[in-house]
Amino acid sequence: MRYMCASSGWVDASFDPTRGMRPMKKFILAGCLLSLAGTAFAQGKSCDELKAEIAAKLDAKGVSNYTLEIVDKGAAADGKVVGTCEKGSRQIVYKQG
Repeated sequence: MRYMCASSGWVDASFDPTRGMRPMKKFILAGCLLSLAGTAFAQGKSCDELKAEIAAKLDAKGVSNYTLEIVDKGAAADGKVVGTCEKGSRQIVYKQG
């Protein structure tokens, strides 16, 4: 191997401090963009679509005799909130029976 003198001492001539940084920056950027896209998609989902997905999961688990109701956020609802939709302005409430 060849060595050359740098201002801080002798280093390997093939050493490039920026060589490993570019792929990591691209990876981090891609991760950030995907997380933002996923968040935007989840928040923009329609209430009817989300209600159908929740109902399908409950049916797959064998749950029966339940109701899912779409209400405005903050409205008095009898039951448990199991999802939010339309950018958080509405909620889906689960009620057994």
